[in-house]
Amino acid sequence: MSGRRRRFAAAFALILAAAPALPIVRAGEGDPTFSELPYAAGFDPAQASGGPDPLQARLAYVVERMGTLATADGRTLLPAGTTFDELTFAPNGEPTVFLTLGPGGAAFGPSESHAGAIDQVIADLMGEAGPLPGLNIRLRTAGGEYRSLGDFLVQPAYAPEPEPARVQPPQPDTEPQTLGGPLANAAGQPAGALSGVVIFCNAGHGFSAGSSSWSLDRPLLFSMNEDYGNLEQLNYFVQYAYNAGATVVPFRPVGYQPVEIVLDNDDPGVTYSGTWSNATDTPKYYENGATSSGIRYRYATAGPNATAVARFTPNIPTPDFYPVYCWTPVPSERSPVTQTYRIT
Repeated sequence: MSGRRRRFAAAFALILAAAPALPIVRAGEGDPTFSELPYAAGFDPAQASGGPDPLQARLAYVVERMGTLATADGRTLLPAGTTFDELTFAPNGEPTVFLTLGPGGAAFGPSESHAGAIDQVIADLMGEAGPLPGLNIRLRTAGGEYRSLGDFLVQPAYAPEPEPARVQPPQPDTEPQTLGGPLANAAGQPAGALSGVVIFCNAGHGFSAGSSSWSLDRPLLFSMNEDYGNLEQLNYFVQYAYNAGATVVPFRPVGYQPVEIVLDNDDPGVTYSGTWSNATDTPKYYENGATSSGIRYRYATAGPNATAVARFTPNIPTPDFYPVYCWTPVPSERSPVTQTYRIT
């Protein structure tokens, strides 16, 4: 290793099941006539409202400007007088921004591209310090309940096309021939055009877990929400690729496995041998809530031979075949991570 010490982390989670797709930073490109306006220009922390937190102060400033800066045709992103109320973060780091609409909020009904621009401006500001796992924007009229940005969208009028007249096809003179033979599951993976090929795949964005509920990573844009279909599409793709002979390596769980077991580094069922150290030097870590020890992850010094072992032993209620997924942080001071996994 050229005299350099390399370490690896043992804060990975052992996951057996289908899980929500990975989050995404923003909700898509919006109307460029909005998103190109200089909402953050002229920010002065000394004169800003929104409290002592620099990020919240900038949010308050940008939200106010989103209600005053107008496009050439006189439109603003938010009603004049809209205010920033609060910024919260879910355990996975996903932020939620709470806004109160100005006096014209009762008539606020953005189009999909308009809503995309609102999301884009706030996501660009929030993401300056690093990638976001997602973004939720919740708005309310004065004294009302907070609702998601997608709830305010103007839904286009839908007029179903008339169904074409059905034409009865001509009936054959003889009974059609059918393929015979029994139907049964294959004894193993079929050989096909993709035999010998390894396919790595990921469902992308979808649902994110909050402290007490699930949320979508994207609002309703262009008459659709992609989060609902990404995992289902990947399930079909994985099955087709497998049936064509490929070795499929999904980076997130696929299928519909209802049994999920998550082990964190400080949970019962996790044991260590060798020399390990506790780390608390990074804010980026995930806690499953079973044990809250404050130990963000554990690490050991890597070498040519195995000298430190972390063993994760889940309590699996039903014998079966289960996919196994692991997560470990890659802090810059300990990059790259060097570790070996064994499943027994």
